Amino acid sequence: MTKTINLVQKLVALLLMIVGMQFHAYAQSSPDNWTISTQVKKSDCQSDGSIKVINTNDGALFNHSYSLQENTPGGLKKEPQTTPVFNFIPAGTYTVTVTAQLKSDATQKFTRTLNNVVVPGDYKPLDATHNLLLSRSTFAGCPTGTIVLNVTNPKPSMKFEIIKAPAGVATGVITPKDNGDGTYTLPGENYPAGAYEVHVSDQCMTRSVHLNVKEITKLPTAEIEDYRLFSTFFDSEYDKTNPQNKYSCSAPIVNFTYDGETISNQDLMRYLKDGLFEIAMSTIDREPADAQYHTMSDKRKYSYALDFSPNDISDSYSDADNAKTHKIVIRLKTCHDVKREIILRIPRPWFLMNDNPPSPTCGKYTEVYNILRGYSGILCYPVTVKIRENSITNPVIGTEVFNKPEDPLYSKFNYDFDKEYFIEMIDAKGKTVVTKNFIRKNRYEWGTPVLTECEQKYKIPYRVVTWKNCLPYDVEVINTKTNETVQKVTFTTDQPIETPNLELGVTYKYVATKDGMTITDQQTINPPKREYLAYSGEICKRDVGVFRVAMGLKNEKNRTVIVKQGSKELGRNTSPSWDIYFTNIYMPAGTYQVEVLQEGCPPTTVDVVWKGFYNRENFGAELKQTCTGLEVTPTGFATFEKKKLENDTYFRILGGPEGGYAEGAISLKDVEKGTKFILTKEGTYLLGLMLNPSTMCGIDTVKINYSYKNLRLASQHTSAYACGGGSTDGHILIKAEEGVAPYRYELWDENNTTRIMGAGGTPLQPLEILSNGVAHFVHGVAGDTYTVRVIDACNNSFPQKVTITDLTSLTIASSESNVYCAGDPIQLQCLPLHQYKWYRPNAKPGDPPFSTEQNPIIPNARVEDSGLYKVVAEPLFCAKGIEGYVNITVHPCHAPVNPHLMNRVHR
Repeated sequence: MTKTINLVQKLVALLLMIVGMQFHAYAQSSPDNWTISTQVKKSDCQSDGSIKVINTNDGALFNHSYSLQENTPGGLKKEPQTTPVFNFIPAGTYTVTVTAQLKSDATQKFTRTLNNVVVPGDYKPLDATHNLLLSRSTFAGCPTGTIVLNVTNPKPSMKFEIIKAPAGVATGVITPKDNGDGTYTLPGENYPAGAYEVHVSDQCMTRSVHLNVKEITKLPTAEIEDYRLFSTFFDSEYDKTNPQNKYSCSAPIVNFTYDGETISNQDLMRYLKDGLFEIAMSTIDREPADAQYHTMSDKRKYSYALDFSPNDISDSYSDADNAKTHKIVIRLKTCHDVKREIILRIPRPWFLMNDNPPSPTCGKYTEVYNILRGYSGILCYPVTVKIRENSITNPVIGTEVFNKPEDPLYSKFNYDFDKEYFIEMIDAKGKTVVTKNFIRKNRYEWGTPVLTECEQKYKIPYRVVTWKNCLPYDVEVINTKTNETVQKVTFTTDQPIETPNLELGVTYKYVATKDGMTITDQQTINPPKREYLAYSGEICKRDVGVFRVAMGLKNEKNRTVIVKQGSKELGRNTSPSWDIYFTNIYMPAGTYQVEVLQEGCPPTTVDVVWKGFYNRENFGAELKQTCTGLEVTPTGFATFEKKKLENDTYFRILGGPEGGYAEGAISLKDVEKGTKFILTKEGTYLLGLMLNPSTMCGIDTVKINYSYKNLRLASQHTSAYACGGGSTDGHILIKAEEGVAPYRYELWDENNTTRIMGAGGTPLQPLEILSNGVAHFVHGVAGDTYTVRVIDACNNSFPQKVTITDLTSLTIASSESNVYCAGDPIQLQCLPLHQYKWYRPNAKPGDPPFSTEQNPIIPNARVEDSGLYKVVAEPLFCAKGIEGYVNITVHPCHAPVNPHLMNRVHR
């Protein structure tokens, strides 16, 4: 009995084992249980992550095809491949799709999809540009340049290498100074002019910086470069702590004001800011001593006391412009041969004579001369002035001494009216510098005439100014046209007396008498003429400025002046003045009306054809991406009253990312000679057109949005395949975008170590560049892996691995689902190939395709739309098309049929 039970137990166990094995075999062989999962490797660089697809329970399937799509518009797309590993993937979120065929019925295809597969990574692409603001140009024959780079997303392990440089500059790996603000200064301050290429790499990518160290030919220049530079006093800023800065007989003051070309030359101003220029003075027959040089300031106006001993001022005067005896030398501190000279003369001083000297007592006057402090008063102090009557042969009647130029430098001697005098200026060395004869006579002084009787007549105040201390005296005013006396008056004070109303355009004679003395003069006031002028323009606004109505003469009553255009009033001012100003008025070119109103007088209106204030024409910018940055060529010019301002048009970058542009303005003439702005950092810049190089506002501005995109792969145009069907040649299609075109493509082996060679032992080149810019290599066979190096015009580059796929082994047709309800849209899909032709299940040979789209949609599906759909695609360069099939079933359901199965199994 026991043996029987044991036998039964064994039979039951055997049966259960057989059933279990069959169940397990079914589970493994049924496509319903096929699942996919992934293993992901992080992307440490721009594109070096990977996704490995793992199939489970796929024993009943074969001919697996794997594709990948990034979940962003225009994102990375990997064409179907037969290997389950996707390499060289950038960080992002992806959808993985696997298609396979049933071994027992190859017409049945199954698809599995995994959404939101995340490849982690936080790599930020390296970028490097030339910092034009912090770098320094150089001089011919004197290498003094510096190079500073901007580095975006720097890494601790970066490598800097000079790849290309002018002769004499060592190439190779260098160690720059990290300035701590994203800028790096290359070692040395002696870079010569020329083209450089510097590579910056971070083990993931290499950025190539192309830059030019420019050669400066211009040296500092002044607004004035002749004897007018000289003075006896400091006109502006100067170094008060420098004992050299003191006026003396051998050290005149030079007031140096940089001209617009110097101020707008950013390279030159950088040298001045760094204190690398110096200035000195000497006679033209020798050179200044090194100790006589002063460091030049970068301030626009600066004063220097330039010692040119052993010579002195007393021996240096020259009376003719063509007899220049001295020079001012400006030189580079580090290279004394880099210099320029201003050849000039020291002019002989002269007396500034007062034609209307004050009269302290009756018949006497004083303050008749001044000794100048500017370029016409360069003297060795103390200075003595000797006073004589008539000539140098007469005895000295007065002596005045001036000890230093800071003293009051005018005469305090009392002179007689109507008597001739002779004065002699003698310097500290006893030399006669200048002499002068003069005489001063009694005279009238007229005040401002005032219009009366609706501007038909006038009256005017007057007096005998030299008889201030000779009161009382009589004056008679006579109309010379009628010989009529119109006024007779006695002056008892020094205040002027006003005439009665006089005729415009008529000459009147004035006769003053006092104790037998007579002073006669005459005066004519002509009818006034009105003018309409642009008094000044607002340099930071277009067609805005000060409009001046010049009335000619002052009026006794208020006049209201109205400026209007048609019925629109633009301004109204009321004043008796001879000039009426309208400030901050907007008046573009056009015709305006100026109306004048005066109480009791008829109004007047005049049409004024106006040409406008400051404006601009054709202002803009031409942009071109280059290896050194975005090249900006300004266009247009400034105008005033519609006239082109050739010499007063400047351009400046008024704002933008720090370090991305060079400060300083460039003139219209510079632009016409080829000077351009270079922008080296991404961001928004403001280009201004201005009227002088120092202002930081323009009469107009243009925004420049600079967005430089690094070189990258155009993944939608990249693929590698062999046509199959007897053709084993590999076709590798690849395209770059962004960066700076044109691009180069090089084919290397899988390890990126050996270049693929073509016929004749030369590197293999693309067979062609297609019309859409895609490079086409023909090389290799299905299963081969290669590296394509993509290089732009600036030598920025990246490697891209490609594996050649046999198109005949791919499943090219699929659908979002193989089972649909009636009324739903059917979404058919084909791999991205070329020239698609879709046929319905009931199509006969010779029937036209129902669609030539890659992914057609059939709306409102019907049960009769069920069946096997066929697509024929013709890949580029393949002589034979490739067919694909997808089986679609449409049910007459009113609700989803087993939606969990529809998402899991597609037949």
